[in-house]
Amino acid sequence: MPKRKRITYFAAVLFVTVCVLEIIMAAPITAASDTETPYKVFTHWITQPVDHERPFGQKFKQEVMILIPEKARSNSPVFFNLGGEGDCTEAGLIGHYEDYGEPENIIFVRAEHRGYGQSLTNDEDQSVPAYITIDQALADYHKVARIFKWLFHGPWMAAGYSYSGGLVVNFARNYPNDAKVILVSSGVIDWPFLMDEYDRQMRINLGENLYSRLAYHMSNLTPAEIFDETWQEREFLHWLSLGLTQYAEYQSFMPLIGILSYLPTKVFMRTLHFLDRVVLDGWVESIVWSMVVPELTREEALDGTYNWRMWKYQQCTQTGTFWISYGPGGLFTRSEEEICEECLATFDIDPAIAPWPRWNPRSMIDELSVPQVYVVGGKDPWKDLCLKQGQEPLNSTYFFVPEGLHCPDRSDTELGKKVLSEMLEFAGVETAD
Repeated sequence: MPKRKRITYFAAVLFVTVCVLEIIMAAPITAASDTETPYKVFTHWITQPVDHERPFGQKFKQEVMILIPEKARSNSPVFFNLGGEGDCTEAGLIGHYEDYGEPENIIFVRAEHRGYGQSLTNDEDQSVPAYITIDQALADYHKVARIFKWLFHGPWMAAGYSYSGGLVVNFARNYPNDAKVILVSSGVIDWPFLMDEYDRQMRINLGENLYSRLAYHMSNLTPAEIFDETWQEREFLHWLSLGLTQYAEYQSFMPLIGILSYLPTKVFMRTLHFLDRVVLDGWVESIVWSMVVPELTREEALDGTYNWRMWKYQQCTQTGTFWISYGPGGLFTRSEEEICEECLATFDIDPAIAPWPRWNPRSMIDELSVPQVYVVGGKDPWKDLCLKQGQEPLNSTYFFVPEGLHCPDRSDTELGKKVLSEMLEFAGVETAD
């Protein structure tokens, strides 16, 4: 065998061996359940370079969870979810599988985004997570697909939701051979530093009366300095209002919040804190606290409570999309200067003077060679930053849900089944009528 061919052959063998070892050495954890389920859930840890341009440098472990139905085989289709700004959990993956009708022969894979959940570097100080960049996260996903395609060699379908909807567009542009089709669910493809688009739909979703009442309380929460008690109260009301506007599971609280909004501001806020602790397990308070802590250790970050702090780092350095009001008397009262001051105080980064690396997934859509499936809700406050109906390329399908909120295919199983069927068709998989 000629020397050049021998080198190529041994390089290929080495690559395959490394991929197989990565899989074998990862410790699978079966789903903990008291009853038999028609699937198994496994957790794998993939070793990733902190910088993919320096593959032999510092490493970290990325969490990847896999759900395999009993009837799935090695050549079954793979639904590959690019994790966004949150934890990758067993319950979340099972919920994802249920959202699309519990298909009996489709493998679900979810890869956690670097810097979130358990996918952190070994650095003890996570206060300024500079390793969280979009390009590096996309390279992580590419490595996950490259490794697991040796086990699951059916057609891969990549999916992203909200922020990761923009990621999956970027992923398909950078790595066009990794997926046969992509799903962009409420995928944000425009990323301005400041945006009033959210506020426009927020006024409609909340209704004029509740919106004005919340804005009144917000006007009474003018902090003397960053991170003081009043700042924290304003942040709390800010995030609770976002939940009421965006998430289907918050809708039932809206009449109660409407009644409580007639209370004086201090009493109103105390009541909201009580409801958050009792009904939401302190979810809103944890978001606020994650923004306030001056330093963050790795042990604290692993708790998952500080994911929104990591997201704020991305907002300050890459994505922007800070909320502002589009008219007077709005809910969002911070100026661009104040937002930049908060970035500086938290991460020692001032977006006003740093070169702004504008991320623009919209510009990538015409470059895509893979088909796309878009899902957008008519009541989603993010919808004006998503691809609008009529703008989609020819090799795509657009699901517009007039009454839908954020990622409506995740809250409507019948819609989820239709979306999945369309993805399978694009992927070349025959489905029963």
